Amino acid sequence: LGVNVTMLINVVAMLNLAVGVASSVHVLNAYQLGLKEGMGWQDAISRAYGTAGFPVVLALTTTLAGLMSLTSVPLAPMRDFGLYASFGVFLAMIGTIFLLPVLMSLWFKRTPPKKDSPLRLIVDDKLRALLNRVNTISIERRGLTLVIFIGVAVFAGYGVSLVKIDTNYSQVVKDGHGQSEVVRLIDKLFGGTANLEVIVDTGTNDGAKSPEMLLAMDRFVERCLAGAPDFVNRSFSLVNLTKESYQRLTDNSEANYRIPDGAAAVAQTLSLYESADPENKKLFVDENWQIARITFNGFSRGSSEYEGFLEDVDTWLKAEFEPLKKEFPNLQWHTSGHISMIMHFANLFTEAQITSFGIALGAICLI
Repeated sequence: LGVNVTMLINVVAMLNLAVGVASSVHVLNAYQLGLKEGMGWQDAISRAYGTAGFPVVLALTTTLAGLMSLTSVPLAPMRDFGLYASFGVFLAMIGTIFLLPVLMSLWFKRTPPKKDSPLRLIVDDKLRALLNRVNTISIERRGLTLVIFIGVAVFAGYGVSLVKIDTNYSQVVKDGHGQSEVVRLIDKLFGGTANLEVIVDTGTNDGAKSPEMLLAMDRFVERCLAGAPDFVNRSFSLVNLTKESYQRLTDNSEANYRIPDGAAAVAQTLSLYESADPENKKLFVDENWQIARITFNGFSRGSSEYEGFLEDVDTWLKAEFEPLKKEFPNLQWHTSGHISMIMHFANLFTEAQITSFGIALGAICLI
C-alpha cells in the first residue's frame, strides 16, 4: 500500500494479537462454564455468545474508537498506527464473532473434563471465590474504597503536574551502543551535531543584495551567537561570503572583513563572487538573490530547552527584520532544521496526545 513501516506500525501485530486473544478468552470461559453446568456443546456456545458476545463487541468497539481518534493527529506515524490498529481490532472483532465459533466446533472438547486439573481448580474456583470476596469487601466498605482511590487520584494528579515534556534524540539509544556517546563527543569536541536553519525571503529579486538586508542578517547572527552560546556556536550565510569576498578584493586585512558600504559596492562584490564560485553560492541564496539562508551549527539538547531558545530566535528575527518591511513589504522569515524540527515535533506530539485522548474519551463515553 506504500505505507512506510515504522516502530509504531510494528506494534500493530502485537496489539491486535493481544486484543483478539483477550476477546476470545471471555467467550471460551463462558463456554467452559456452560459445559460444567451440563449443557450440550451447541447450547454452551449459544449461551456463551448470548452472555459474553455483547460485552466483547462493546469492548472492542470502544477500543476501535479510541484507536481511531489517533487518525486526527498531524503526525503521519501516529495517524497510520491509529488507522491500521483500529482496522486490526475490527478484524479481531469479526474473527471473534464469526470465526471463533467455527473453530470451537472443530476442535474444542464437547464435554466437560471429568476431573479438573489443579491449575483449572485454582483459576476457575479459587480465583472466582477471591473475586467474589473482593466484590463483597468493596460493597461493604465503599467509603474506604473511595477514600483510597481518591487519594491515589490526587497523588497521580500531583505527579502529572511534574511531568516534563521533552524529546532528545541523543538519549533515544541508551549508553553502551555507541550512538549517544558519539553525539556527546561531537558536541564536546567538534561543535555539535544539531543545526538551525533560518530562511529569509525578501520578496524581491536581488533583495538579498541589499546592504540593509545583509546588515540585518549580520546583527541577527551576532545576537544568536552572543545570546545563546549553549545552543549555537557558529554560522554560515551570505553574510560570511560577502565579508570574505570583500576582504579578498581589497587589501585582505582584517579590517575589511565586513559588509562594504553602499549598494553599488555590495552588488559589485557579490557579482564577482558569483562569477568566481557559482556552485557554492547556491548553498546560501537562490538564483534570483531573493531568498537567503542562514545556517547555525549547534549542540544536541532536549526539546524543552530548545523551546525557550527558539522563542528568543523569533524575538531577534522580529527586532532585526521587522523595520525592513517598509522597504520590503513582502519580507518573510522561517526557522527549520534539526533544532526547530525536534521542538515542533515534541509540541505536536503532546497536542496530538491531548486531542486524541479527548476524542477517544468522548467517543467511548457516547458508546
